Amino acid sequence: MNAAPVIIQDALRELSALVYAVCDGNGVLLDANRGFLMLGERDAMPAGEWDVSGLFVNPPFSRLAATLSEDGVAYRGILNIGPLSAVYSVHGMVYREGERLFLVAEHDVRELSRLNRSVIELNEEMAQIERDLVRKNQLLALAQSQLVQTEKMASIGQLAAGVAHEINNPIGFVYSNLTSLEGYLRDLFSALDACARGEEATRLEALWQELDLDFLRQDIPLLLGESRTGIARVKDIVQNLRDFAHIDGDSNWQWETLPRCLDSTLEVLRGAISGKIEIVREYGETPEIECQPSQLNQAFMNILLNAAQSIEGKGVIRVRTGQEGEQVRVEISDSGSGIAPDILPRIFEPFFTTRPVGTGTGLGLSAAFNIIAQHQGRIEAESTPGKGTLVRIRLPIRRQAHD
Repeated sequence: MNAAPVIIQDALRELSALVYAVCDGNGVLLDANRGFLMLGERDAMPAGEWDVSGLFVNPPFSRLAATLSEDGVAYRGILNIGPLSAVYSVHGMVYREGERLFLVAEHDVRELSRLNRSVIELNEEMAQIERDLVRKNQLLALAQSQLVQTEKMASIGQLAAGVAHEINNPIGFVYSNLTSLEGYLRDLFSALDACARGEEATRLEALWQELDLDFLRQDIPLLLGESRTGIARVKDIVQNLRDFAHIDGDSNWQWETLPRCLDSTLEVLRGAISGKIEIVREYGETPEIECQPSQLNQAFMNILLNAAQSIEGKGVIRVRTGQEGEQVRVEISDSGSGIAPDILPRIFEPFFTTRPVGTGTGLGLSAAFNIIAQHQGRIEAESTPGKGTLVRIRLPIRRQAHD
C-alpha cells in the first residue's frame, strides 16, 4: 500500500467515527485522533511521549512491529485496543510507511462511550444489588436466629412445667414435715417448762403421756431424714439443670462423656416426659469426647422431646451408646407412631413440621442437625409407620482442626 497523502490523513484525523493513530516502531504515539485518544482514556495528545504499545492487546504490538521490514498492510481484521480496565474490539487495519505504523479502524466512539457508561452503571447497579442481598441475608439470619431462640423458649416452657412438678413434690413434704416439727417443738418446750418449774414427778409423768413424748422421740428423726431427702432431691434437680445448661463451664470445647450428657438431659426432661413412657438406658463403654456439652444436651433434648411427642399413651424410649473405631454412637429409638417415607427425608429441614400451625416452628430437629454438624458428626433417621423411629448420631472422639 502507498503512503496516505497528507490531506487524507487530516481527514482521517477529524472523523469521529474512525479510530486513527500513528506511532513509531517502538510504540511511541506520534499522532492520533479523538477516537483513539478516548480508547486510551485521554482527552488530548499528551505533552510528552506516550508509549501506546500496551494498548494493543490482540494482536500484541510486538507482532505488529515485526512487520516493519515490509511495506504495505501489516494486519487486517479485529483489533482489541484499550486500557487495562476496558478492552474494545474494532475492525480495521495497520499499515507501514517508512518507520511508522498507521492504524485506521471503523468505530463509533460516541456509541462506545455510551456503552462503556452503561456498563459502569450496570456494575454499580449490580454492586447495589449485592449489598442489598447481603443485608437481606443478614436480616434472614437474624430472623432464623430469633426463631431458633423461640423454639428454645418453647422447650424451656415445657421443661419449666416438668421441673416445677419435680421440685414441688419434695418441697411439699418438706413443708409438711416442718409444720409437724413446729408442733412437736411446742410440746417439747411445754415439757421443758414443766421441768423448769419443778413440777411433781406424777405431774411430769402425766404430761409425758399427754404429749406422747415417746412418739415424738421416734418421729422427729424420721421427719428430719425425709426433709433431708427432699432437699437433696431439689439439689439434684438444680444440679441437673446446671449440668444441662453448663452454667459453671464455658462455651469452649472440652472433654465429656456421652452418658453424663444424656443423663443430665433425661433428668431435666423427667417432668416433661409422660410418666407412662419408660426410659431404657443401654449405655455401652464409650470414651470421653471433645465437645460442647451444653450444645449436645440441646440436641439430645430436641430429639427426646420429638420421640416423646410421637408416643400416645404408654411407650418406650431407648437410649443406647457405643463406640465404632474413632467415633462414638448414640441411638435414640421410640415406640411411637413413626414417620411416613415421603416425609422422613425432610425432618431435618428448617421450618418443616408436621405439628399443627402455632404449636411448633419446625426448628427442633434442624437445630439438632446443625449442632451435630458443628461437632463434625452425622445424624440420620430410620422409621417405620406405626412402629417407631430410630435417630442415630455418630460423633468423632476428637474433632479435626480446620484452617
